[in-house]
Amino acid sequence: MPDTNDKLTRFRQIILEDAKQDRKTLLRQVTAERKSRLQAAEANLKRSTDDHVQAMSNRIYAETGRQVSRKMLADKREVASRREEMARELFAQVREMIAEFTETEDYLSHLKALYREAFEALGNPYDGVILLRPSDMKYARELAAVLPGRHVTFQEGSFTLGGLIVDCHSRLQRADQSYDTALGDLDGHFAEMFGLSLADD
Repeated sequence: MPDTNDKLTRFRQIILEDAKQDRKTLLRQVTAERKSRLQAAEANLKRSTDDHVQAMSNRIYAETGRQVSRKMLADKREVASRREEMARELFAQVREMIAEFTETEDYLSHLKALYREAFEALGNPYDGVILLRPSDMKYARELAAVLPGRHVTFQEGSFTLGGLIVDCHSRLQRADQSYDTALGDLDGHFAEMFGLSLADD
């Protein structure tokens, strides 16, 4: 009987050893599986977080871009409005200065100089229709005396600031020495220069 007990004890020990080995193997497998699942969960969480952060970053970047665009557009409108206001103020002052100048004694001598320049620009023709603003028609005789021997007639022009225009029908040419045209040219040049300076800024 002791032999049977020894065999049973021995058998029991073998079974216990196998169970311990199976337990260790199972524990290693469970630990490895747990570690693998934990790493996969961490990777998924990191990927999900990265995707969320990227999406938020893209959204913030797009909204910031829209805000900057709106602000730049508003600033451009404000600058354009201020530029137009400044131009209006400047040209109102210039018109006032021209109006004051045309009331001085120097205006007639300047008008005579413009008269000569206009004829020179046309190659000194023998004829011409001289256009003056209505209030300057009183200078017709004095202007005609500047270049005697020419067949000229004087008519009222549609401009209002001053100066004169010479129409030469024999040459089909015109010399515009009116202040209105000069101011219009200056207005375009001013806008061009101001526009360029703003673009450079």
